[in-house]
Amino acid sequence: MEWGEESFYQVINRYLRAEDRSSLKPWFGYLKLFDTAIQKLPTVRKNLWRGVSKDIAKNFKKGDEFSWWMISSCSTSLSIIKNFVGSNSTLFLIEAVNGKDISNYTNFPSESEVILCPGTRLRVVSDPLDPTPMCVVHL
Repeated sequence: MEWGEESFYQVINRYLRAEDRSSLKPWFGYLKLFDTAIQKLPTVRKNLWRGVSKDIAKNFKKGDEFSWWMISSCSTSLSIIKNFVGSNSTLFLIEAVNGKDISNYTNFPSESEVILCPGTRLRVVSDPLDPTPMCVVHL
């Protein structure tokens, strides 16, 4: 199957984040298969890192609660995540209780990849730390 310049991960996440939830309907079958398979993987309860190549830390305040509706790729290694983001980025330190370890199923097992499933609930533990050039949000 040809995807062009976007990966399937990017395409499905665009629909998962869309305000028009009806645009996700054609993907329900795939999402059901994905969820059934992913629930069979080992659950990870440890600190994870996720990076975003934008400074969005100001959007997070201690005590805020929210859901991430996309499939969120994370790593147990901060140094791995730093390779994917530049300066003026936001790093998320996530105290995961229901991550899924996919390191045995990825093309890059050395990245220690763990995913958070769509709909994961998160709470901001502390106000963002600003160790320039990357801001850290503790979830």
